[in-house]
Order: sequence, then C-alpha cells, then structure tokens
Amino acid sequence: MAQNGPSPSLAREAIGLREVLFQSITHMAPAAAVAFSIIVGPTSPPGPCPCR
Repeated sequence: MAQNGPSPSLAREAIGLREVLFQSITHMAPAAAVAFSIIVGPTSPPGPCPCR
C-alpha cells in the first residue's frame, strides 16, 4: 500500500533522558527481582525454596 502523506513519527525531543531512564528501569525490574531472589533466597533462613 502506498501512503500519500508523511509517515507518522515521534516529534523531535518529545521524550527526554528522564522518560527513557524510567522506561529502562521498569523494563529491567522483573529480571532484577528474579536475580535478587536467586542470590539472596538460598542464604535466608530455611523455608520453601525450590533451588535446594
């Protein structure tokens, strides 16, 4: 399909470092929580931990 007008795009400087940093941190948070639980979990008092 051919488009007759300009293609939609993000306006220049529409988002800054603060927004990009926030999105990056929230995107990495679940993986960081899993890594933290794998490292810290086995060193905590005995309990239900499937990795032992």
